[in-house]
Amino acid sequence: MDYLHKVVLQGLVVLTIACHQNSSNSNAKLSLDTPSHSEGPGNLAKEETLVESVDIAQSARNEQEWKTNIADEIRKLKNESPAELQELLQLKPRKTRANTLRFIDKRLQHPQAAIVLLWKYAQDETPSEEREALIEALSRTNGPYAEFLPTLWASEQDDTVRSRIVNISRRCPDEIASKILKLGFEDYSPLVRASAARTTGKIGRQTDLDTMLLASLNDTDTSVQVAAIRSVKLLNLVDAKGSLDQLLKSTNPAIRLEALYSMERLAPEMLLKRSELETDSDRDVAKAAKRFRSRQKK
Repeated sequence: MDYLHKVVLQGLVVLTIACHQNSSNSNAKLSLDTPSHSEGPGNLAKEETLVESVDIAQSARNEQEWKTNIADEIRKLKNESPAELQELLQLKPRKTRANTLRFIDKRLQHPQAAIVLLWKYAQDETPSEEREALIEALSRTNGPYAEFLPTLWASEQDDTVRSRIVNISRRCPDEIASKILKLGFEDYSPLVRASAARTTGKIGRQTDLDTMLLASLNDTDTSVQVAAIRSVKLLNLVDAKGSLDQLLKSTNPAIRLEALYSMERLAPEMLLKRSELETDSDRDVAKAAKRFRSRQKK
Protein backbone atom coordinates (compact mmCIF):
# COMPACT_ATOMS: atom_id res chain seq x y z
CA MET A 1 0.00 0.00 0.00
CA ASP A 2 1.51 3.38 -1.00
CA TYR A 3 1.74 6.42 1.31
CA LEU A 4 -1.33 8.21 -0.14
CA HIS A 5 -3.54 5.18 0.39
CA LYS A 6 -2.32 4.91 4.01
CA VAL A 7 -3.26 8.56 4.68
CA VAL A 8 -6.75 8.09 3.18
CA LEU A 9 -7.32 4.89 5.15
CA GLN A 10 -6.23 6.54 8.42
CA GLY A 11 -8.64 9.42 7.76
CA LEU A 12 -11.53 7.02 7.20
CA VAL A 13 -10.74 5.23 10.46
CA VAL A 14 -10.81 8.52 12.45
CA LEU A 15 -14.09 9.55 10.80
CA THR A 16 -15.69 6.16 11.50
CA ILE A 17 -14.67 6.26 15.17
CA ALA A 18 -16.08 9.79 15.61
CA CYS A 19 -19.40 8.84 14.02
CA HIS A 20 -19.62 5.67 16.10
CA GLN A 21 -19.03 7.63 19.31
CA ASN A 22 -21.71 10.15 18.40
CA SER A 23 -24.23 7.41 17.57
CA SER A 24 -23.61 5.44 20.72
CA ASN A 25 -24.01 8.52 22.92
CA SER A 26 -27.06 10.06 21.28
CA ASN A 27 -29.65 8.58 23.64
CA ALA A 28 -27.56 8.32 26.79
CA LYS A 29 -28.52 10.11 29.99
CA LEU A 30 -26.64 10.97 33.13
CA SER A 31 -27.61 8.99 36.19
CA LEU A 32 -26.38 8.55 39.70
CA ASP A 33 -25.48 4.91 39.15
CA THR A 34 -24.26 4.62 35.56
CA PRO A 35 -21.43 6.22 33.61
CA SER A 36 -22.38 9.51 31.98
CA HIS A 37 -22.38 10.30 28.28
CA SER A 38 -23.09 13.37 26.23
CA GLU A 39 -25.45 13.75 23.36
CA GLY A 40 -23.44 13.59 20.15
CA PRO A 41 -23.73 16.25 17.45
CA GLY A 42 -25.27 13.81 14.95
CA ASN A 43 -24.04 12.24 11.76
CA LEU A 44 -21.20 14.00 10.00
CA ALA A 45 -21.99 15.37 6.56
CA LYS A 46 -20.33 13.47 3.74
CA GLU A 47 -18.69 16.58 2.33
CA GLU A 48 -16.93 17.47 5.59
CA THR A 49 -13.19 17.43 5.50
CA LEU A 50 -11.19 15.30 7.89
CA VAL A 51 -10.14 18.43 9.84
CA GLU A 52 -13.78 19.45 10.39
CA SER A 53 -14.73 15.97 11.57
CA VAL A 54 -11.92 16.01 14.12
CA ASP A 55 -13.13 19.39 15.45
CA ILE A 56 -16.65 18.03 15.89
CA ALA A 57 -15.37 14.89 17.58
CA GLN A 58 -13.30 17.05 19.96
CA SER A 59 -16.38 19.14 20.81
CA ALA A 60 -18.30 15.98 21.64
CA ARG A 61 -15.46 14.75 23.85
CA ASN A 62 -15.35 18.10 25.67
CA GLU A 63 -19.08 17.94 26.38
CA GLN A 64 -18.83 14.34 27.52
CA GLU A 65 -15.90 15.23 29.77
CA TRP A 66 -17.74 17.93 31.74
CA LYS A 67 -20.82 15.74 32.14
CA THR A 68 -18.64 12.87 33.30
CA ASN A 69 -16.92 15.12 35.84
CA ILE A 70 -20.27 16.31 37.21
CA ALA A 71 -21.62 12.77 37.41
CA ASP A 72 -18.48 11.67 39.26
CA GLU A 73 -18.99 14.45 41.82
CA ILE A 74 -22.64 13.44 42.27
CA ARG A 75 -21.71 9.79 42.83
CA LYS A 76 -19.05 10.87 45.32
CA LEU A 77 -21.60 12.97 47.21
CA LYS A 78 -24.05 10.06 47.14
CA ASN A 79 -21.51 7.79 48.79
CA GLU A 80 -20.27 10.31 51.36
CA SER A 81 -23.39 12.32 52.22
CA PRO A 82 -26.53 10.68 50.81
CA ALA A 83 -28.84 12.70 53.08
CA GLU A 84 -27.34 16.00 51.89
CA LEU A 85 -27.62 14.89 48.28
CA GLN A 86 -31.25 13.98 48.79
CA GLU A 87 -31.92 17.46 50.18
CA LEU A 88 -30.23 19.17 47.26
CA LEU A 89 -31.97 17.00 44.67
CA GLN A 90 -35.27 18.29 46.01
CA LEU A 91 -34.43 21.82 44.86
CA LYS A 92 -37.16 22.93 42.47
CA PRO A 93 -37.90 26.25 40.79
CA ARG A 94 -41.01 28.29 41.54
CA LYS A 95 -43.16 30.42 39.28
CA THR A 96 -42.60 34.13 39.83
CA ARG A 97 -45.10 36.95 39.36
CA ALA A 98 -43.49 37.52 35.97
CA ASN A 99 -44.46 33.93 35.12
CA THR A 100 -40.84 32.79 34.93
CA LEU A 101 -39.09 30.05 36.88
CA ARG A 102 -36.68 30.88 39.70
CA PHE A 103 -34.95 28.83 42.39
CA ILE A 104 -35.65 30.41 45.77
CA ASP A 105 -34.11 28.30 48.52
CA LYS A 106 -31.53 28.77 51.27
CA ARG A 107 -30.04 25.42 50.24
CA LEU A 108 -28.43 27.23 47.30
CA GLN A 109 -25.75 28.28 49.77
CA HIS A 110 -24.69 24.66 50.29
CA PRO A 111 -21.11 24.04 49.05
CA GLN A 112 -22.33 21.31 46.67
CA ALA A 113 -25.43 23.13 45.37
CA ALA A 114 -23.67 24.19 42.15
CA ILE A 115 -22.75 20.61 41.32
CA VAL A 116 -26.35 19.45 41.77
CA LEU A 117 -27.69 22.33 39.66
CA LEU A 118 -25.23 21.47 36.90
CA TRP A 119 -26.28 17.82 37.11
CA LYS A 120 -29.93 18.83 36.72
CA TYR A 121 -28.99 21.05 33.76
CA ALA A 122 -27.23 18.14 32.05
CA GLN A 123 -30.30 15.90 31.97
CA ASP A 124 -31.67 15.49 28.45
CA GLU A 125 -35.26 16.03 29.54
CA THR A 126 -34.64 19.37 31.28
CA PRO A 127 -36.73 21.99 29.39
CA SER A 128 -35.21 25.31 28.33
CA GLU A 129 -37.23 27.36 30.84
CA GLU A 130 -35.82 25.30 33.71
CA ARG A 131 -32.31 25.40 32.23
CA GLU A 132 -32.46 29.19 32.30
CA ALA A 133 -33.56 29.09 35.96
CA LEU A 134 -30.73 26.69 36.77
CA ILE A 135 -28.16 29.00 35.16
CA GLU A 136 -29.50 31.99 37.08
CA ALA A 137 -29.41 29.99 40.33
CA LEU A 138 -25.80 28.97 39.70
CA SER A 139 -24.76 32.61 40.02
CA ARG A 140 -26.15 32.66 43.57
CA THR A 141 -24.20 29.63 44.77
CA ASN A 142 -20.70 29.50 46.16
CA GLY A 143 -19.71 26.57 43.95
CA PRO A 144 -17.17 26.22 41.12
CA TYR A 145 -19.50 26.74 38.17
CA ALA A 146 -17.53 29.33 36.18
CA GLU A 147 -15.19 26.81 34.56
CA PHE A 148 -18.16 24.99 33.01
CA LEU A 149 -19.82 28.01 31.36
CA PRO A 150 -17.89 27.98 28.06
CA THR A 151 -18.80 24.31 27.55
CA LEU A 152 -22.43 24.92 28.47
CA TRP A 153 -22.50 27.74 25.94
CA ALA A 154 -21.12 25.52 23.18
CA SER A 155 -23.97 23.01 23.52
CA GLU A 156 -26.85 25.38 24.35
CA GLN A 157 -29.31 25.95 21.49
CA ASP A 158 -31.85 28.16 23.28
CA ASP A 159 -31.35 31.93 22.87
CA THR A 160 -32.84 32.77 26.27
CA VAL A 161 -30.55 30.35 28.08
CA ARG A 162 -27.47 31.62 26.24
CA SER A 163 -28.52 35.15 27.17
CA ARG A 164 -28.63 34.10 30.81
CA ILE A 165 -25.17 32.51 30.56
CA VAL A 166 -23.87 35.83 29.27
CA ASN A 167 -25.57 37.65 32.12
CA ILE A 168 -24.03 35.57 34.92
CA SER A 169 -20.58 35.67 33.35
CA ARG A 170 -20.03 39.04 35.06
CA ARG A 171 -19.55 37.13 38.32
CA CYS A 172 -16.84 34.91 36.80
CA PRO A 173 -13.06 35.44 36.66
CA ASP A 174 -12.08 38.00 34.01
CA GLU A 175 -10.72 35.44 31.54
CA ILE A 176 -13.94 33.40 31.49
CA ALA A 177 -16.17 36.48 31.51
CA SER A 178 -14.31 37.97 28.57
CA LYS A 179 -14.58 34.73 26.57
CA ILE A 180 -18.33 34.41 27.15
CA LEU A 181 -19.00 38.08 26.40
CA LYS A 182 -17.09 37.93 23.12
CA LEU A 183 -19.18 34.94 22.11
CA GLY A 184 -22.27 36.88 23.12
CA PHE A 185 -21.38 39.89 20.96
CA GLU A 186 -20.92 37.57 17.98
CA ASP A 187 -24.15 35.61 18.52
CA TYR A 188 -26.82 35.52 15.82
CA SER A 189 -29.56 36.30 18.37
CA PRO A 190 -30.30 39.98 19.20
CA LEU A 191 -31.40 38.81 22.65
CA VAL A 192 -27.93 37.43 23.34
CA ARG A 193 -26.09 40.39 21.78
CA ALA A 194 -28.13 42.82 23.89
CA SER A 195 -27.27 40.80 26.99
CA ALA A 196 -23.57 41.02 26.09
CA ALA A 197 -23.82 44.79 25.66
CA ARG A 198 -25.62 45.25 29.00
CA THR A 199 -23.30 42.94 30.91
CA THR A 200 -20.17 44.62 29.55
CA GLY A 201 -21.36 47.86 31.12
CA LYS A 202 -21.39 46.16 34.53
CA ILE A 203 -17.93 44.60 34.60
CA GLY A 204 -15.68 47.56 33.91
CA ARG A 205 -13.34 48.56 31.08
CA GLN A 206 -11.60 45.90 28.99
CA THR A 207 -10.01 46.92 25.72
CA ASP A 208 -11.28 44.05 23.56
CA LEU A 209 -14.79 44.29 24.97
CA ASP A 210 -14.83 48.07 24.63
CA THR A 211 -14.16 47.67 20.91
CA MET A 212 -17.02 45.19 20.51
CA LEU A 213 -19.32 47.41 22.56
CA LEU A 214 -18.57 50.40 20.33
CA ALA A 215 -19.38 48.29 17.28
CA SER A 216 -22.71 47.33 18.87
CA LEU A 217 -23.79 50.96 18.74
CA ASN A 218 -24.42 50.34 15.05
CA ASP A 219 -26.13 46.97 15.44
CA THR A 220 -29.12 46.31 13.21
CA ASP A 221 -31.34 45.58 16.22
CA THR A 222 -32.74 48.41 18.35
CA SER A 223 -32.55 46.50 21.65
CA VAL A 224 -28.84 45.87 21.10
CA GLN A 225 -28.22 49.52 20.24
CA VAL A 226 -30.07 50.75 23.34
CA ALA A 227 -28.12 48.35 25.57
CA ALA A 228 -24.83 49.48 24.02
CA ILE A 229 -25.70 53.19 24.36
CA ARG A 230 -26.47 52.76 28.04
CA SER A 231 -23.30 50.77 28.67
CA VAL A 232 -20.94 53.26 27.03
CA LYS A 233 -22.48 55.85 29.34
CA LEU A 234 -21.89 53.66 32.41
CA LEU A 235 -18.29 53.06 31.36
CA ASN A 236 -17.65 56.71 30.46
CA LEU A 237 -16.43 55.48 27.10
CA VAL A 238 -15.59 58.80 25.46
CA ASP A 239 -14.57 57.05 22.25
CA ALA A 240 -18.28 56.61 21.64
CA LYS A 241 -18.89 60.35 21.14
CA GLY A 242 -18.74 60.26 17.35
CA SER A 243 -21.13 57.32 17.05
CA LEU A 244 -23.53 58.80 19.58
CA ASP A 245 -23.59 62.08 17.70
CA GLN A 246 -24.62 60.20 14.57
CA LEU A 247 -27.28 58.28 16.51
CA LEU A 248 -28.90 61.60 17.44
CA LYS A 249 -30.00 61.62 13.79
CA SER A 250 -31.55 58.14 13.96
CA THR A 251 -35.05 57.72 12.56
CA ASN A 252 -35.90 55.78 15.72
CA PRO A 253 -36.90 58.15 18.57
CA ALA A 254 -35.92 55.58 21.22
CA ILE A 255 -32.38 55.60 19.85
CA ARG A 256 -32.27 59.41 19.71
CA LEU A 257 -33.43 59.66 23.31
CA GLU A 258 -30.89 57.17 24.66
CA ALA A 259 -28.09 58.78 22.65
CA LEU A 260 -29.06 62.17 24.08
CA TYR A 261 -28.87 60.86 27.65
CA SER A 262 -25.41 59.38 27.02
CA MET A 263 -24.16 62.51 25.30
CA GLU A 264 -25.14 64.54 28.38
CA ARG A 265 -22.42 62.73 30.30
CA LEU A 266 -19.84 61.97 27.61
CA ALA A 267 -19.95 65.06 25.40
CA PRO A 268 -22.17 67.86 26.72
CA GLU A 269 -20.31 70.42 24.63
CA MET A 270 -21.27 68.55 21.46
CA LEU A 271 -24.86 68.17 22.58
CA LEU A 272 -25.19 71.92 23.07
CA LYS A 273 -24.67 72.33 19.34
CA ARG A 274 -27.69 70.15 18.56
CA SER A 275 -30.39 72.71 19.25
CA GLU A 276 -32.67 71.09 16.67
CA LEU A 277 -33.37 68.35 19.20
CA GLU A 278 -35.45 70.82 21.22
CA THR A 279 -38.02 70.79 18.42
CA ASP A 280 -37.74 67.07 17.75
CA SER A 281 -40.84 65.35 16.37
CA ASP A 282 -40.78 63.05 19.39
CA ARG A 283 -42.07 64.80 22.53
CA ASP A 284 -39.79 62.87 24.93
CA VAL A 285 -36.68 63.74 22.92
CA ALA A 286 -37.66 67.41 22.72
CA LYS A 287 -38.38 67.62 26.46
CA ALA A 288 -35.07 65.93 27.34
CA ALA A 289 -33.14 68.31 25.08
CA LYS A 290 -34.82 71.35 26.64
CA ARG A 291 -34.12 70.12 30.16
CA PHE A 292 -30.49 69.58 29.26
CA ARG A 293 -30.09 73.12 27.91
CA SER A 294 -31.85 74.54 30.95
CA ARG A 295 -29.45 72.79 33.29
CA GLN A 296 -26.48 74.08 31.30
CA LYS A 297 -27.62 77.70 31.79
CA LYS A 298 -27.58 77.42 35.58
